[in-house]
Amino acid sequence: MIKFRVAFLSTNNNFALPILEAMREKHEVCMIKAVDAKLDRIASLLNWADIIYCEWCDQLLKLATILHPDKPIVARLHKYELFTQYIHEIDYRNVDLLIYNIASTHTQQLFHELCDTLPKEEKILPDGVDLDLFSFNADRVFKPPYQCCIVGRIYPNKGQYELIRMFADLDDPDFHLNIVGKPVDGMYYRNCVELVKVLGLEERVSFIPRMTRHSLADFLSTQHIALCNSRDEGNFTSGKEAMATGCYLLTNCWRGSDQTYSLKQIYHTQGDFIEKLSWWKKHQDKRGLSIASRKFVEDRYDVRKSAAKVVSECERVYKNVKKSRHTKGRTKKTVH
Repeated sequence: MIKFRVAFLSTNNNFALPILEAMREKHEVCMIKAVDAKLDRIASLLNWADIIYCEWCDQLLKLATILHPDKPIVARLHKYELFTQYIHEIDYRNVDLLIYNIASTHTQQLFHELCDTLPKEEKILPDGVDLDLFSFNADRVFKPPYQCCIVGRIYPNKGQYELIRMFADLDDPDFHLNIVGKPVDGMYYRNCVELVKVLGLEERVSFIPRMTRHSLADFLSTQHIALCNSRDEGNFTSGKEAMATGCYLLTNCWRGSDQTYSLKQIYHTQGDFIEKLSWWKKHQDKRGLSIASRKFVEDRYDVRKSAAKVVSECERVYKNVKKSRHTKGRTKKTVH
């Protein structure tokens, strides 16, 4: 195995730590996280490294492609970056491999629509779930009130306000809705709270503050159904985490959901949402659905396997670039 030095650039480690740990097991890694790190420090790190890994397509990737386009560069795109200024400021021709952290092709298509330059190579490798932390709850009791949850930041894109209305039209006291997350848009959050009061849903809808990862894992093991009412999603990690504990997932038809989940789990209208919840309530083998949810994540989204794949891709890119440059550096022998 070839061991090399990695400059690991990440402005946010929410998804990067499993990859960082897997990389450190095999290679020498130095990480810069702070976006305000001094330029000479970043330049020194990039000069030291054999390969550059960027967790986000942001200002650090922009710097890497400018300062060291001569070195192998692997970057990961999470979809969030598509709606920032940096996506248009990076010369992707200097990126050897761009990894899409999403299970569908839709983010790749949108990237192609927005960007003028393309990387040398692209791959779709979605993130995984920590199956030890988000363990399966085999003792889950399937009795009403059935606990439904929507987990994520509370702001318009996540659709909590509309979900409260849908829950009111469901008009079934056997279901309880838990809205978990940090309010990002203060007015939107207040509107959600007020709507619950106006509709008289105080006994059926609860707001729960953002939790630590371990607290969230414990909480999800008490839930029955995980909901997603987003207009748009990327990897939708929280949904997979819920499924890993045994929750049944129902999601809105955001772009790419049909390439990730069964059509039985996707609703297109309010009536469809109510019908699918009612179907779950009448289902005789809810435990079987719970076991199937866990298996779905185990088979496709194990974080250790996904992190190992990213490291393997970095190794492949390094070897290919090194081989290519070695070949180009050879001089032809004169034939007499």
